[in-house]
Amino acid sequence: MWRVFSIVLFLAFTLGGCKPGIEDHLKNGTAKCEKEDHKGAIADFTLAIEADPQADSAYLKRGKCRKHLKEYKEALRNFGKAIELNPKSSEAFFNMAFCQAELKNLQAALENYDRTIELDPKDIDAFYNRGIVNHDMGKYQDAIDDYTKAITLNPGYEDAYYNRGISKFSLEDYAGALADFSKAIELNPKAADAWERRGTCKQKLDDPSGACDDWANAVELGDTTAQEKIEKYCLEGN
Repeated sequence: MWRVFSIVLFLAFTLGGCKPGIEDHLKNGTAKCEKEDHKGAIADFTLAIEADPQADSAYLKRGKCRKHLKEYKEALRNFGKAIELNPKSSEAFFNMAFCQAELKNLQAALENYDRTIELDPKDIDAFYNRGIVNHDMGKYQDAIDDYTKAITLNPGYEDAYYNRGISKFSLEDYAGALADFSKAIELNPKAADAWERRGTCKQKLDDPSGACDDWANAVELGDTTAQEKIEKYCLEGN
C-alpha cells in the first residue's frame, strides 16, 4: 500500500497589505482551521475574498479547506485563482498538483509539481509527491530519482525510503529494494508494511528463511498480507 504524504494543511501566513476589513475574516478563518472547523473557515475566507477579491492568500486558504474536505474540484478552482493572482506561489502549485493527483489527472499533477520545484528547489515534499505520480505513471526510474532527491534533502525521510523500495521492486532490483526497506525499518521498527515488503524481497533473492522471519515480524505488527504469505510459503509442508 502506498504511503502518501499528507501535508500540514494550514500554515501561518502574514496579513500585511490586506485591505481594511479583511484582517478579521482571515484571522477568524485561521482560528477555525486550527479547530478543524473547515466549513466555518471557508465561510470566513469567502468573506475575506468579498472584502478584497485580489487577496490571493484567501483563495489559497479556502482551497486548503476544500482539499481537507476532499472537495478537490472546488479546491482546484481556488488554487487556480491564487496562482492567477500570484504566479510565484509554490504553495498554490503544490496544492493544485496534490488535488490533480487525487483526481487521477496525473500528467497535470506532474506538471504542477515540476512548477513547484522550479519555484522552490528545496521543497522535499514536492519531490516525494512527484515520485508517487511518476511511479503511478509507470516512470519507475524517474520516481526513484525523485525519492533520492527527497532523501538527500532529508536523510531521515522514512516514507521516501519505503516508496523508493517499491519503485526499485517494480524494476526487479530486489537487492536495492531490500536495502531501502531495511533503512525504512531502521528508522521505524514498527513499520509492518516495510517488514512485509522486505520479506518478499528476500523471497525473490532465494532467502526463504529470512523471508519468513520478516513476515513473522510483520504479522506481529498487524500485517494481514504477511500472514497469508506465511500460510502459503512458511508452514511445514509448503
